[in-house]
Amino acid sequence: MLIYLSHDVQSMTEGVFETLYAACPDQRREKIDRFCYFRDKRLSAAAYALLAMALKKTGYRGKRPELKHLPGEKPVLRDGRGVHFSLSHSGDVAACAVAESPVGIDVEEFAEYIVPLALAEGERAHIARSKEPQVEFTRLWTLKEACLKYSGAGIRDGLAHMDFHAAPGAAFCSGGRWYWSRRFQGFYLTVCSGCRLPVRLGVFGVNDLVI
Repeated sequence: MLIYLSHDVQSMTEGVFETLYAACPDQRREKIDRFCYFRDKRLSAAAYALLAMALKKTGYRGKRPELKHLPGEKPVLRDGRGVHFSLSHSGDVAACAVAESPVGIDVEEFAEYIVPLALAEGERAHIARSKEPQVEFTRLWTLKEACLKYSGAGIRDGLAHMDFHAAPGAAFCSGGRWYWSRRFQGFYLTVCSGCRLPVRLGVFGVNDLVI
């Protein structure tokens, strides 16, 4: 599994953005255009650039990978090739995961603990005991979102029925799924897949995204 991320997206200049935007297929440009704020446009362009880089690393031949969405809004490659991916972005960070089997990724900057309804009872108690409630809330949130993005269920199907308060560490199996989490400076990243996969992590500055 390839995990590519960039954590300085908001330093992207307009020139770099225009280059990344021009490299996107029409469908992705339309998605970027729907965002009101430049910070969100940057993130969407960066996530697609990371995907294009990761796909190229796997040997994918398409110059501009075209995407489509399944029910539940899970994105897949339009040409149906046997490559699976997931995209995420938050604040200053964009990330993608590419694998040979279905995968979900979520990245979140450390967030204030303000959404108790999204958490199971055991998770709320765990956060209340934590010395770093912001960090723990963010970790649990990424576990939940990565799982939902893996399955394609979508966040509307709810988060509180999933309880990760006893998750044993950075990599573990639960309910027939494999999770890999990592804490970075200011944010958490989690991937979820149906089987244990070796992880290759690549970290890129925004200028590295111009290929």
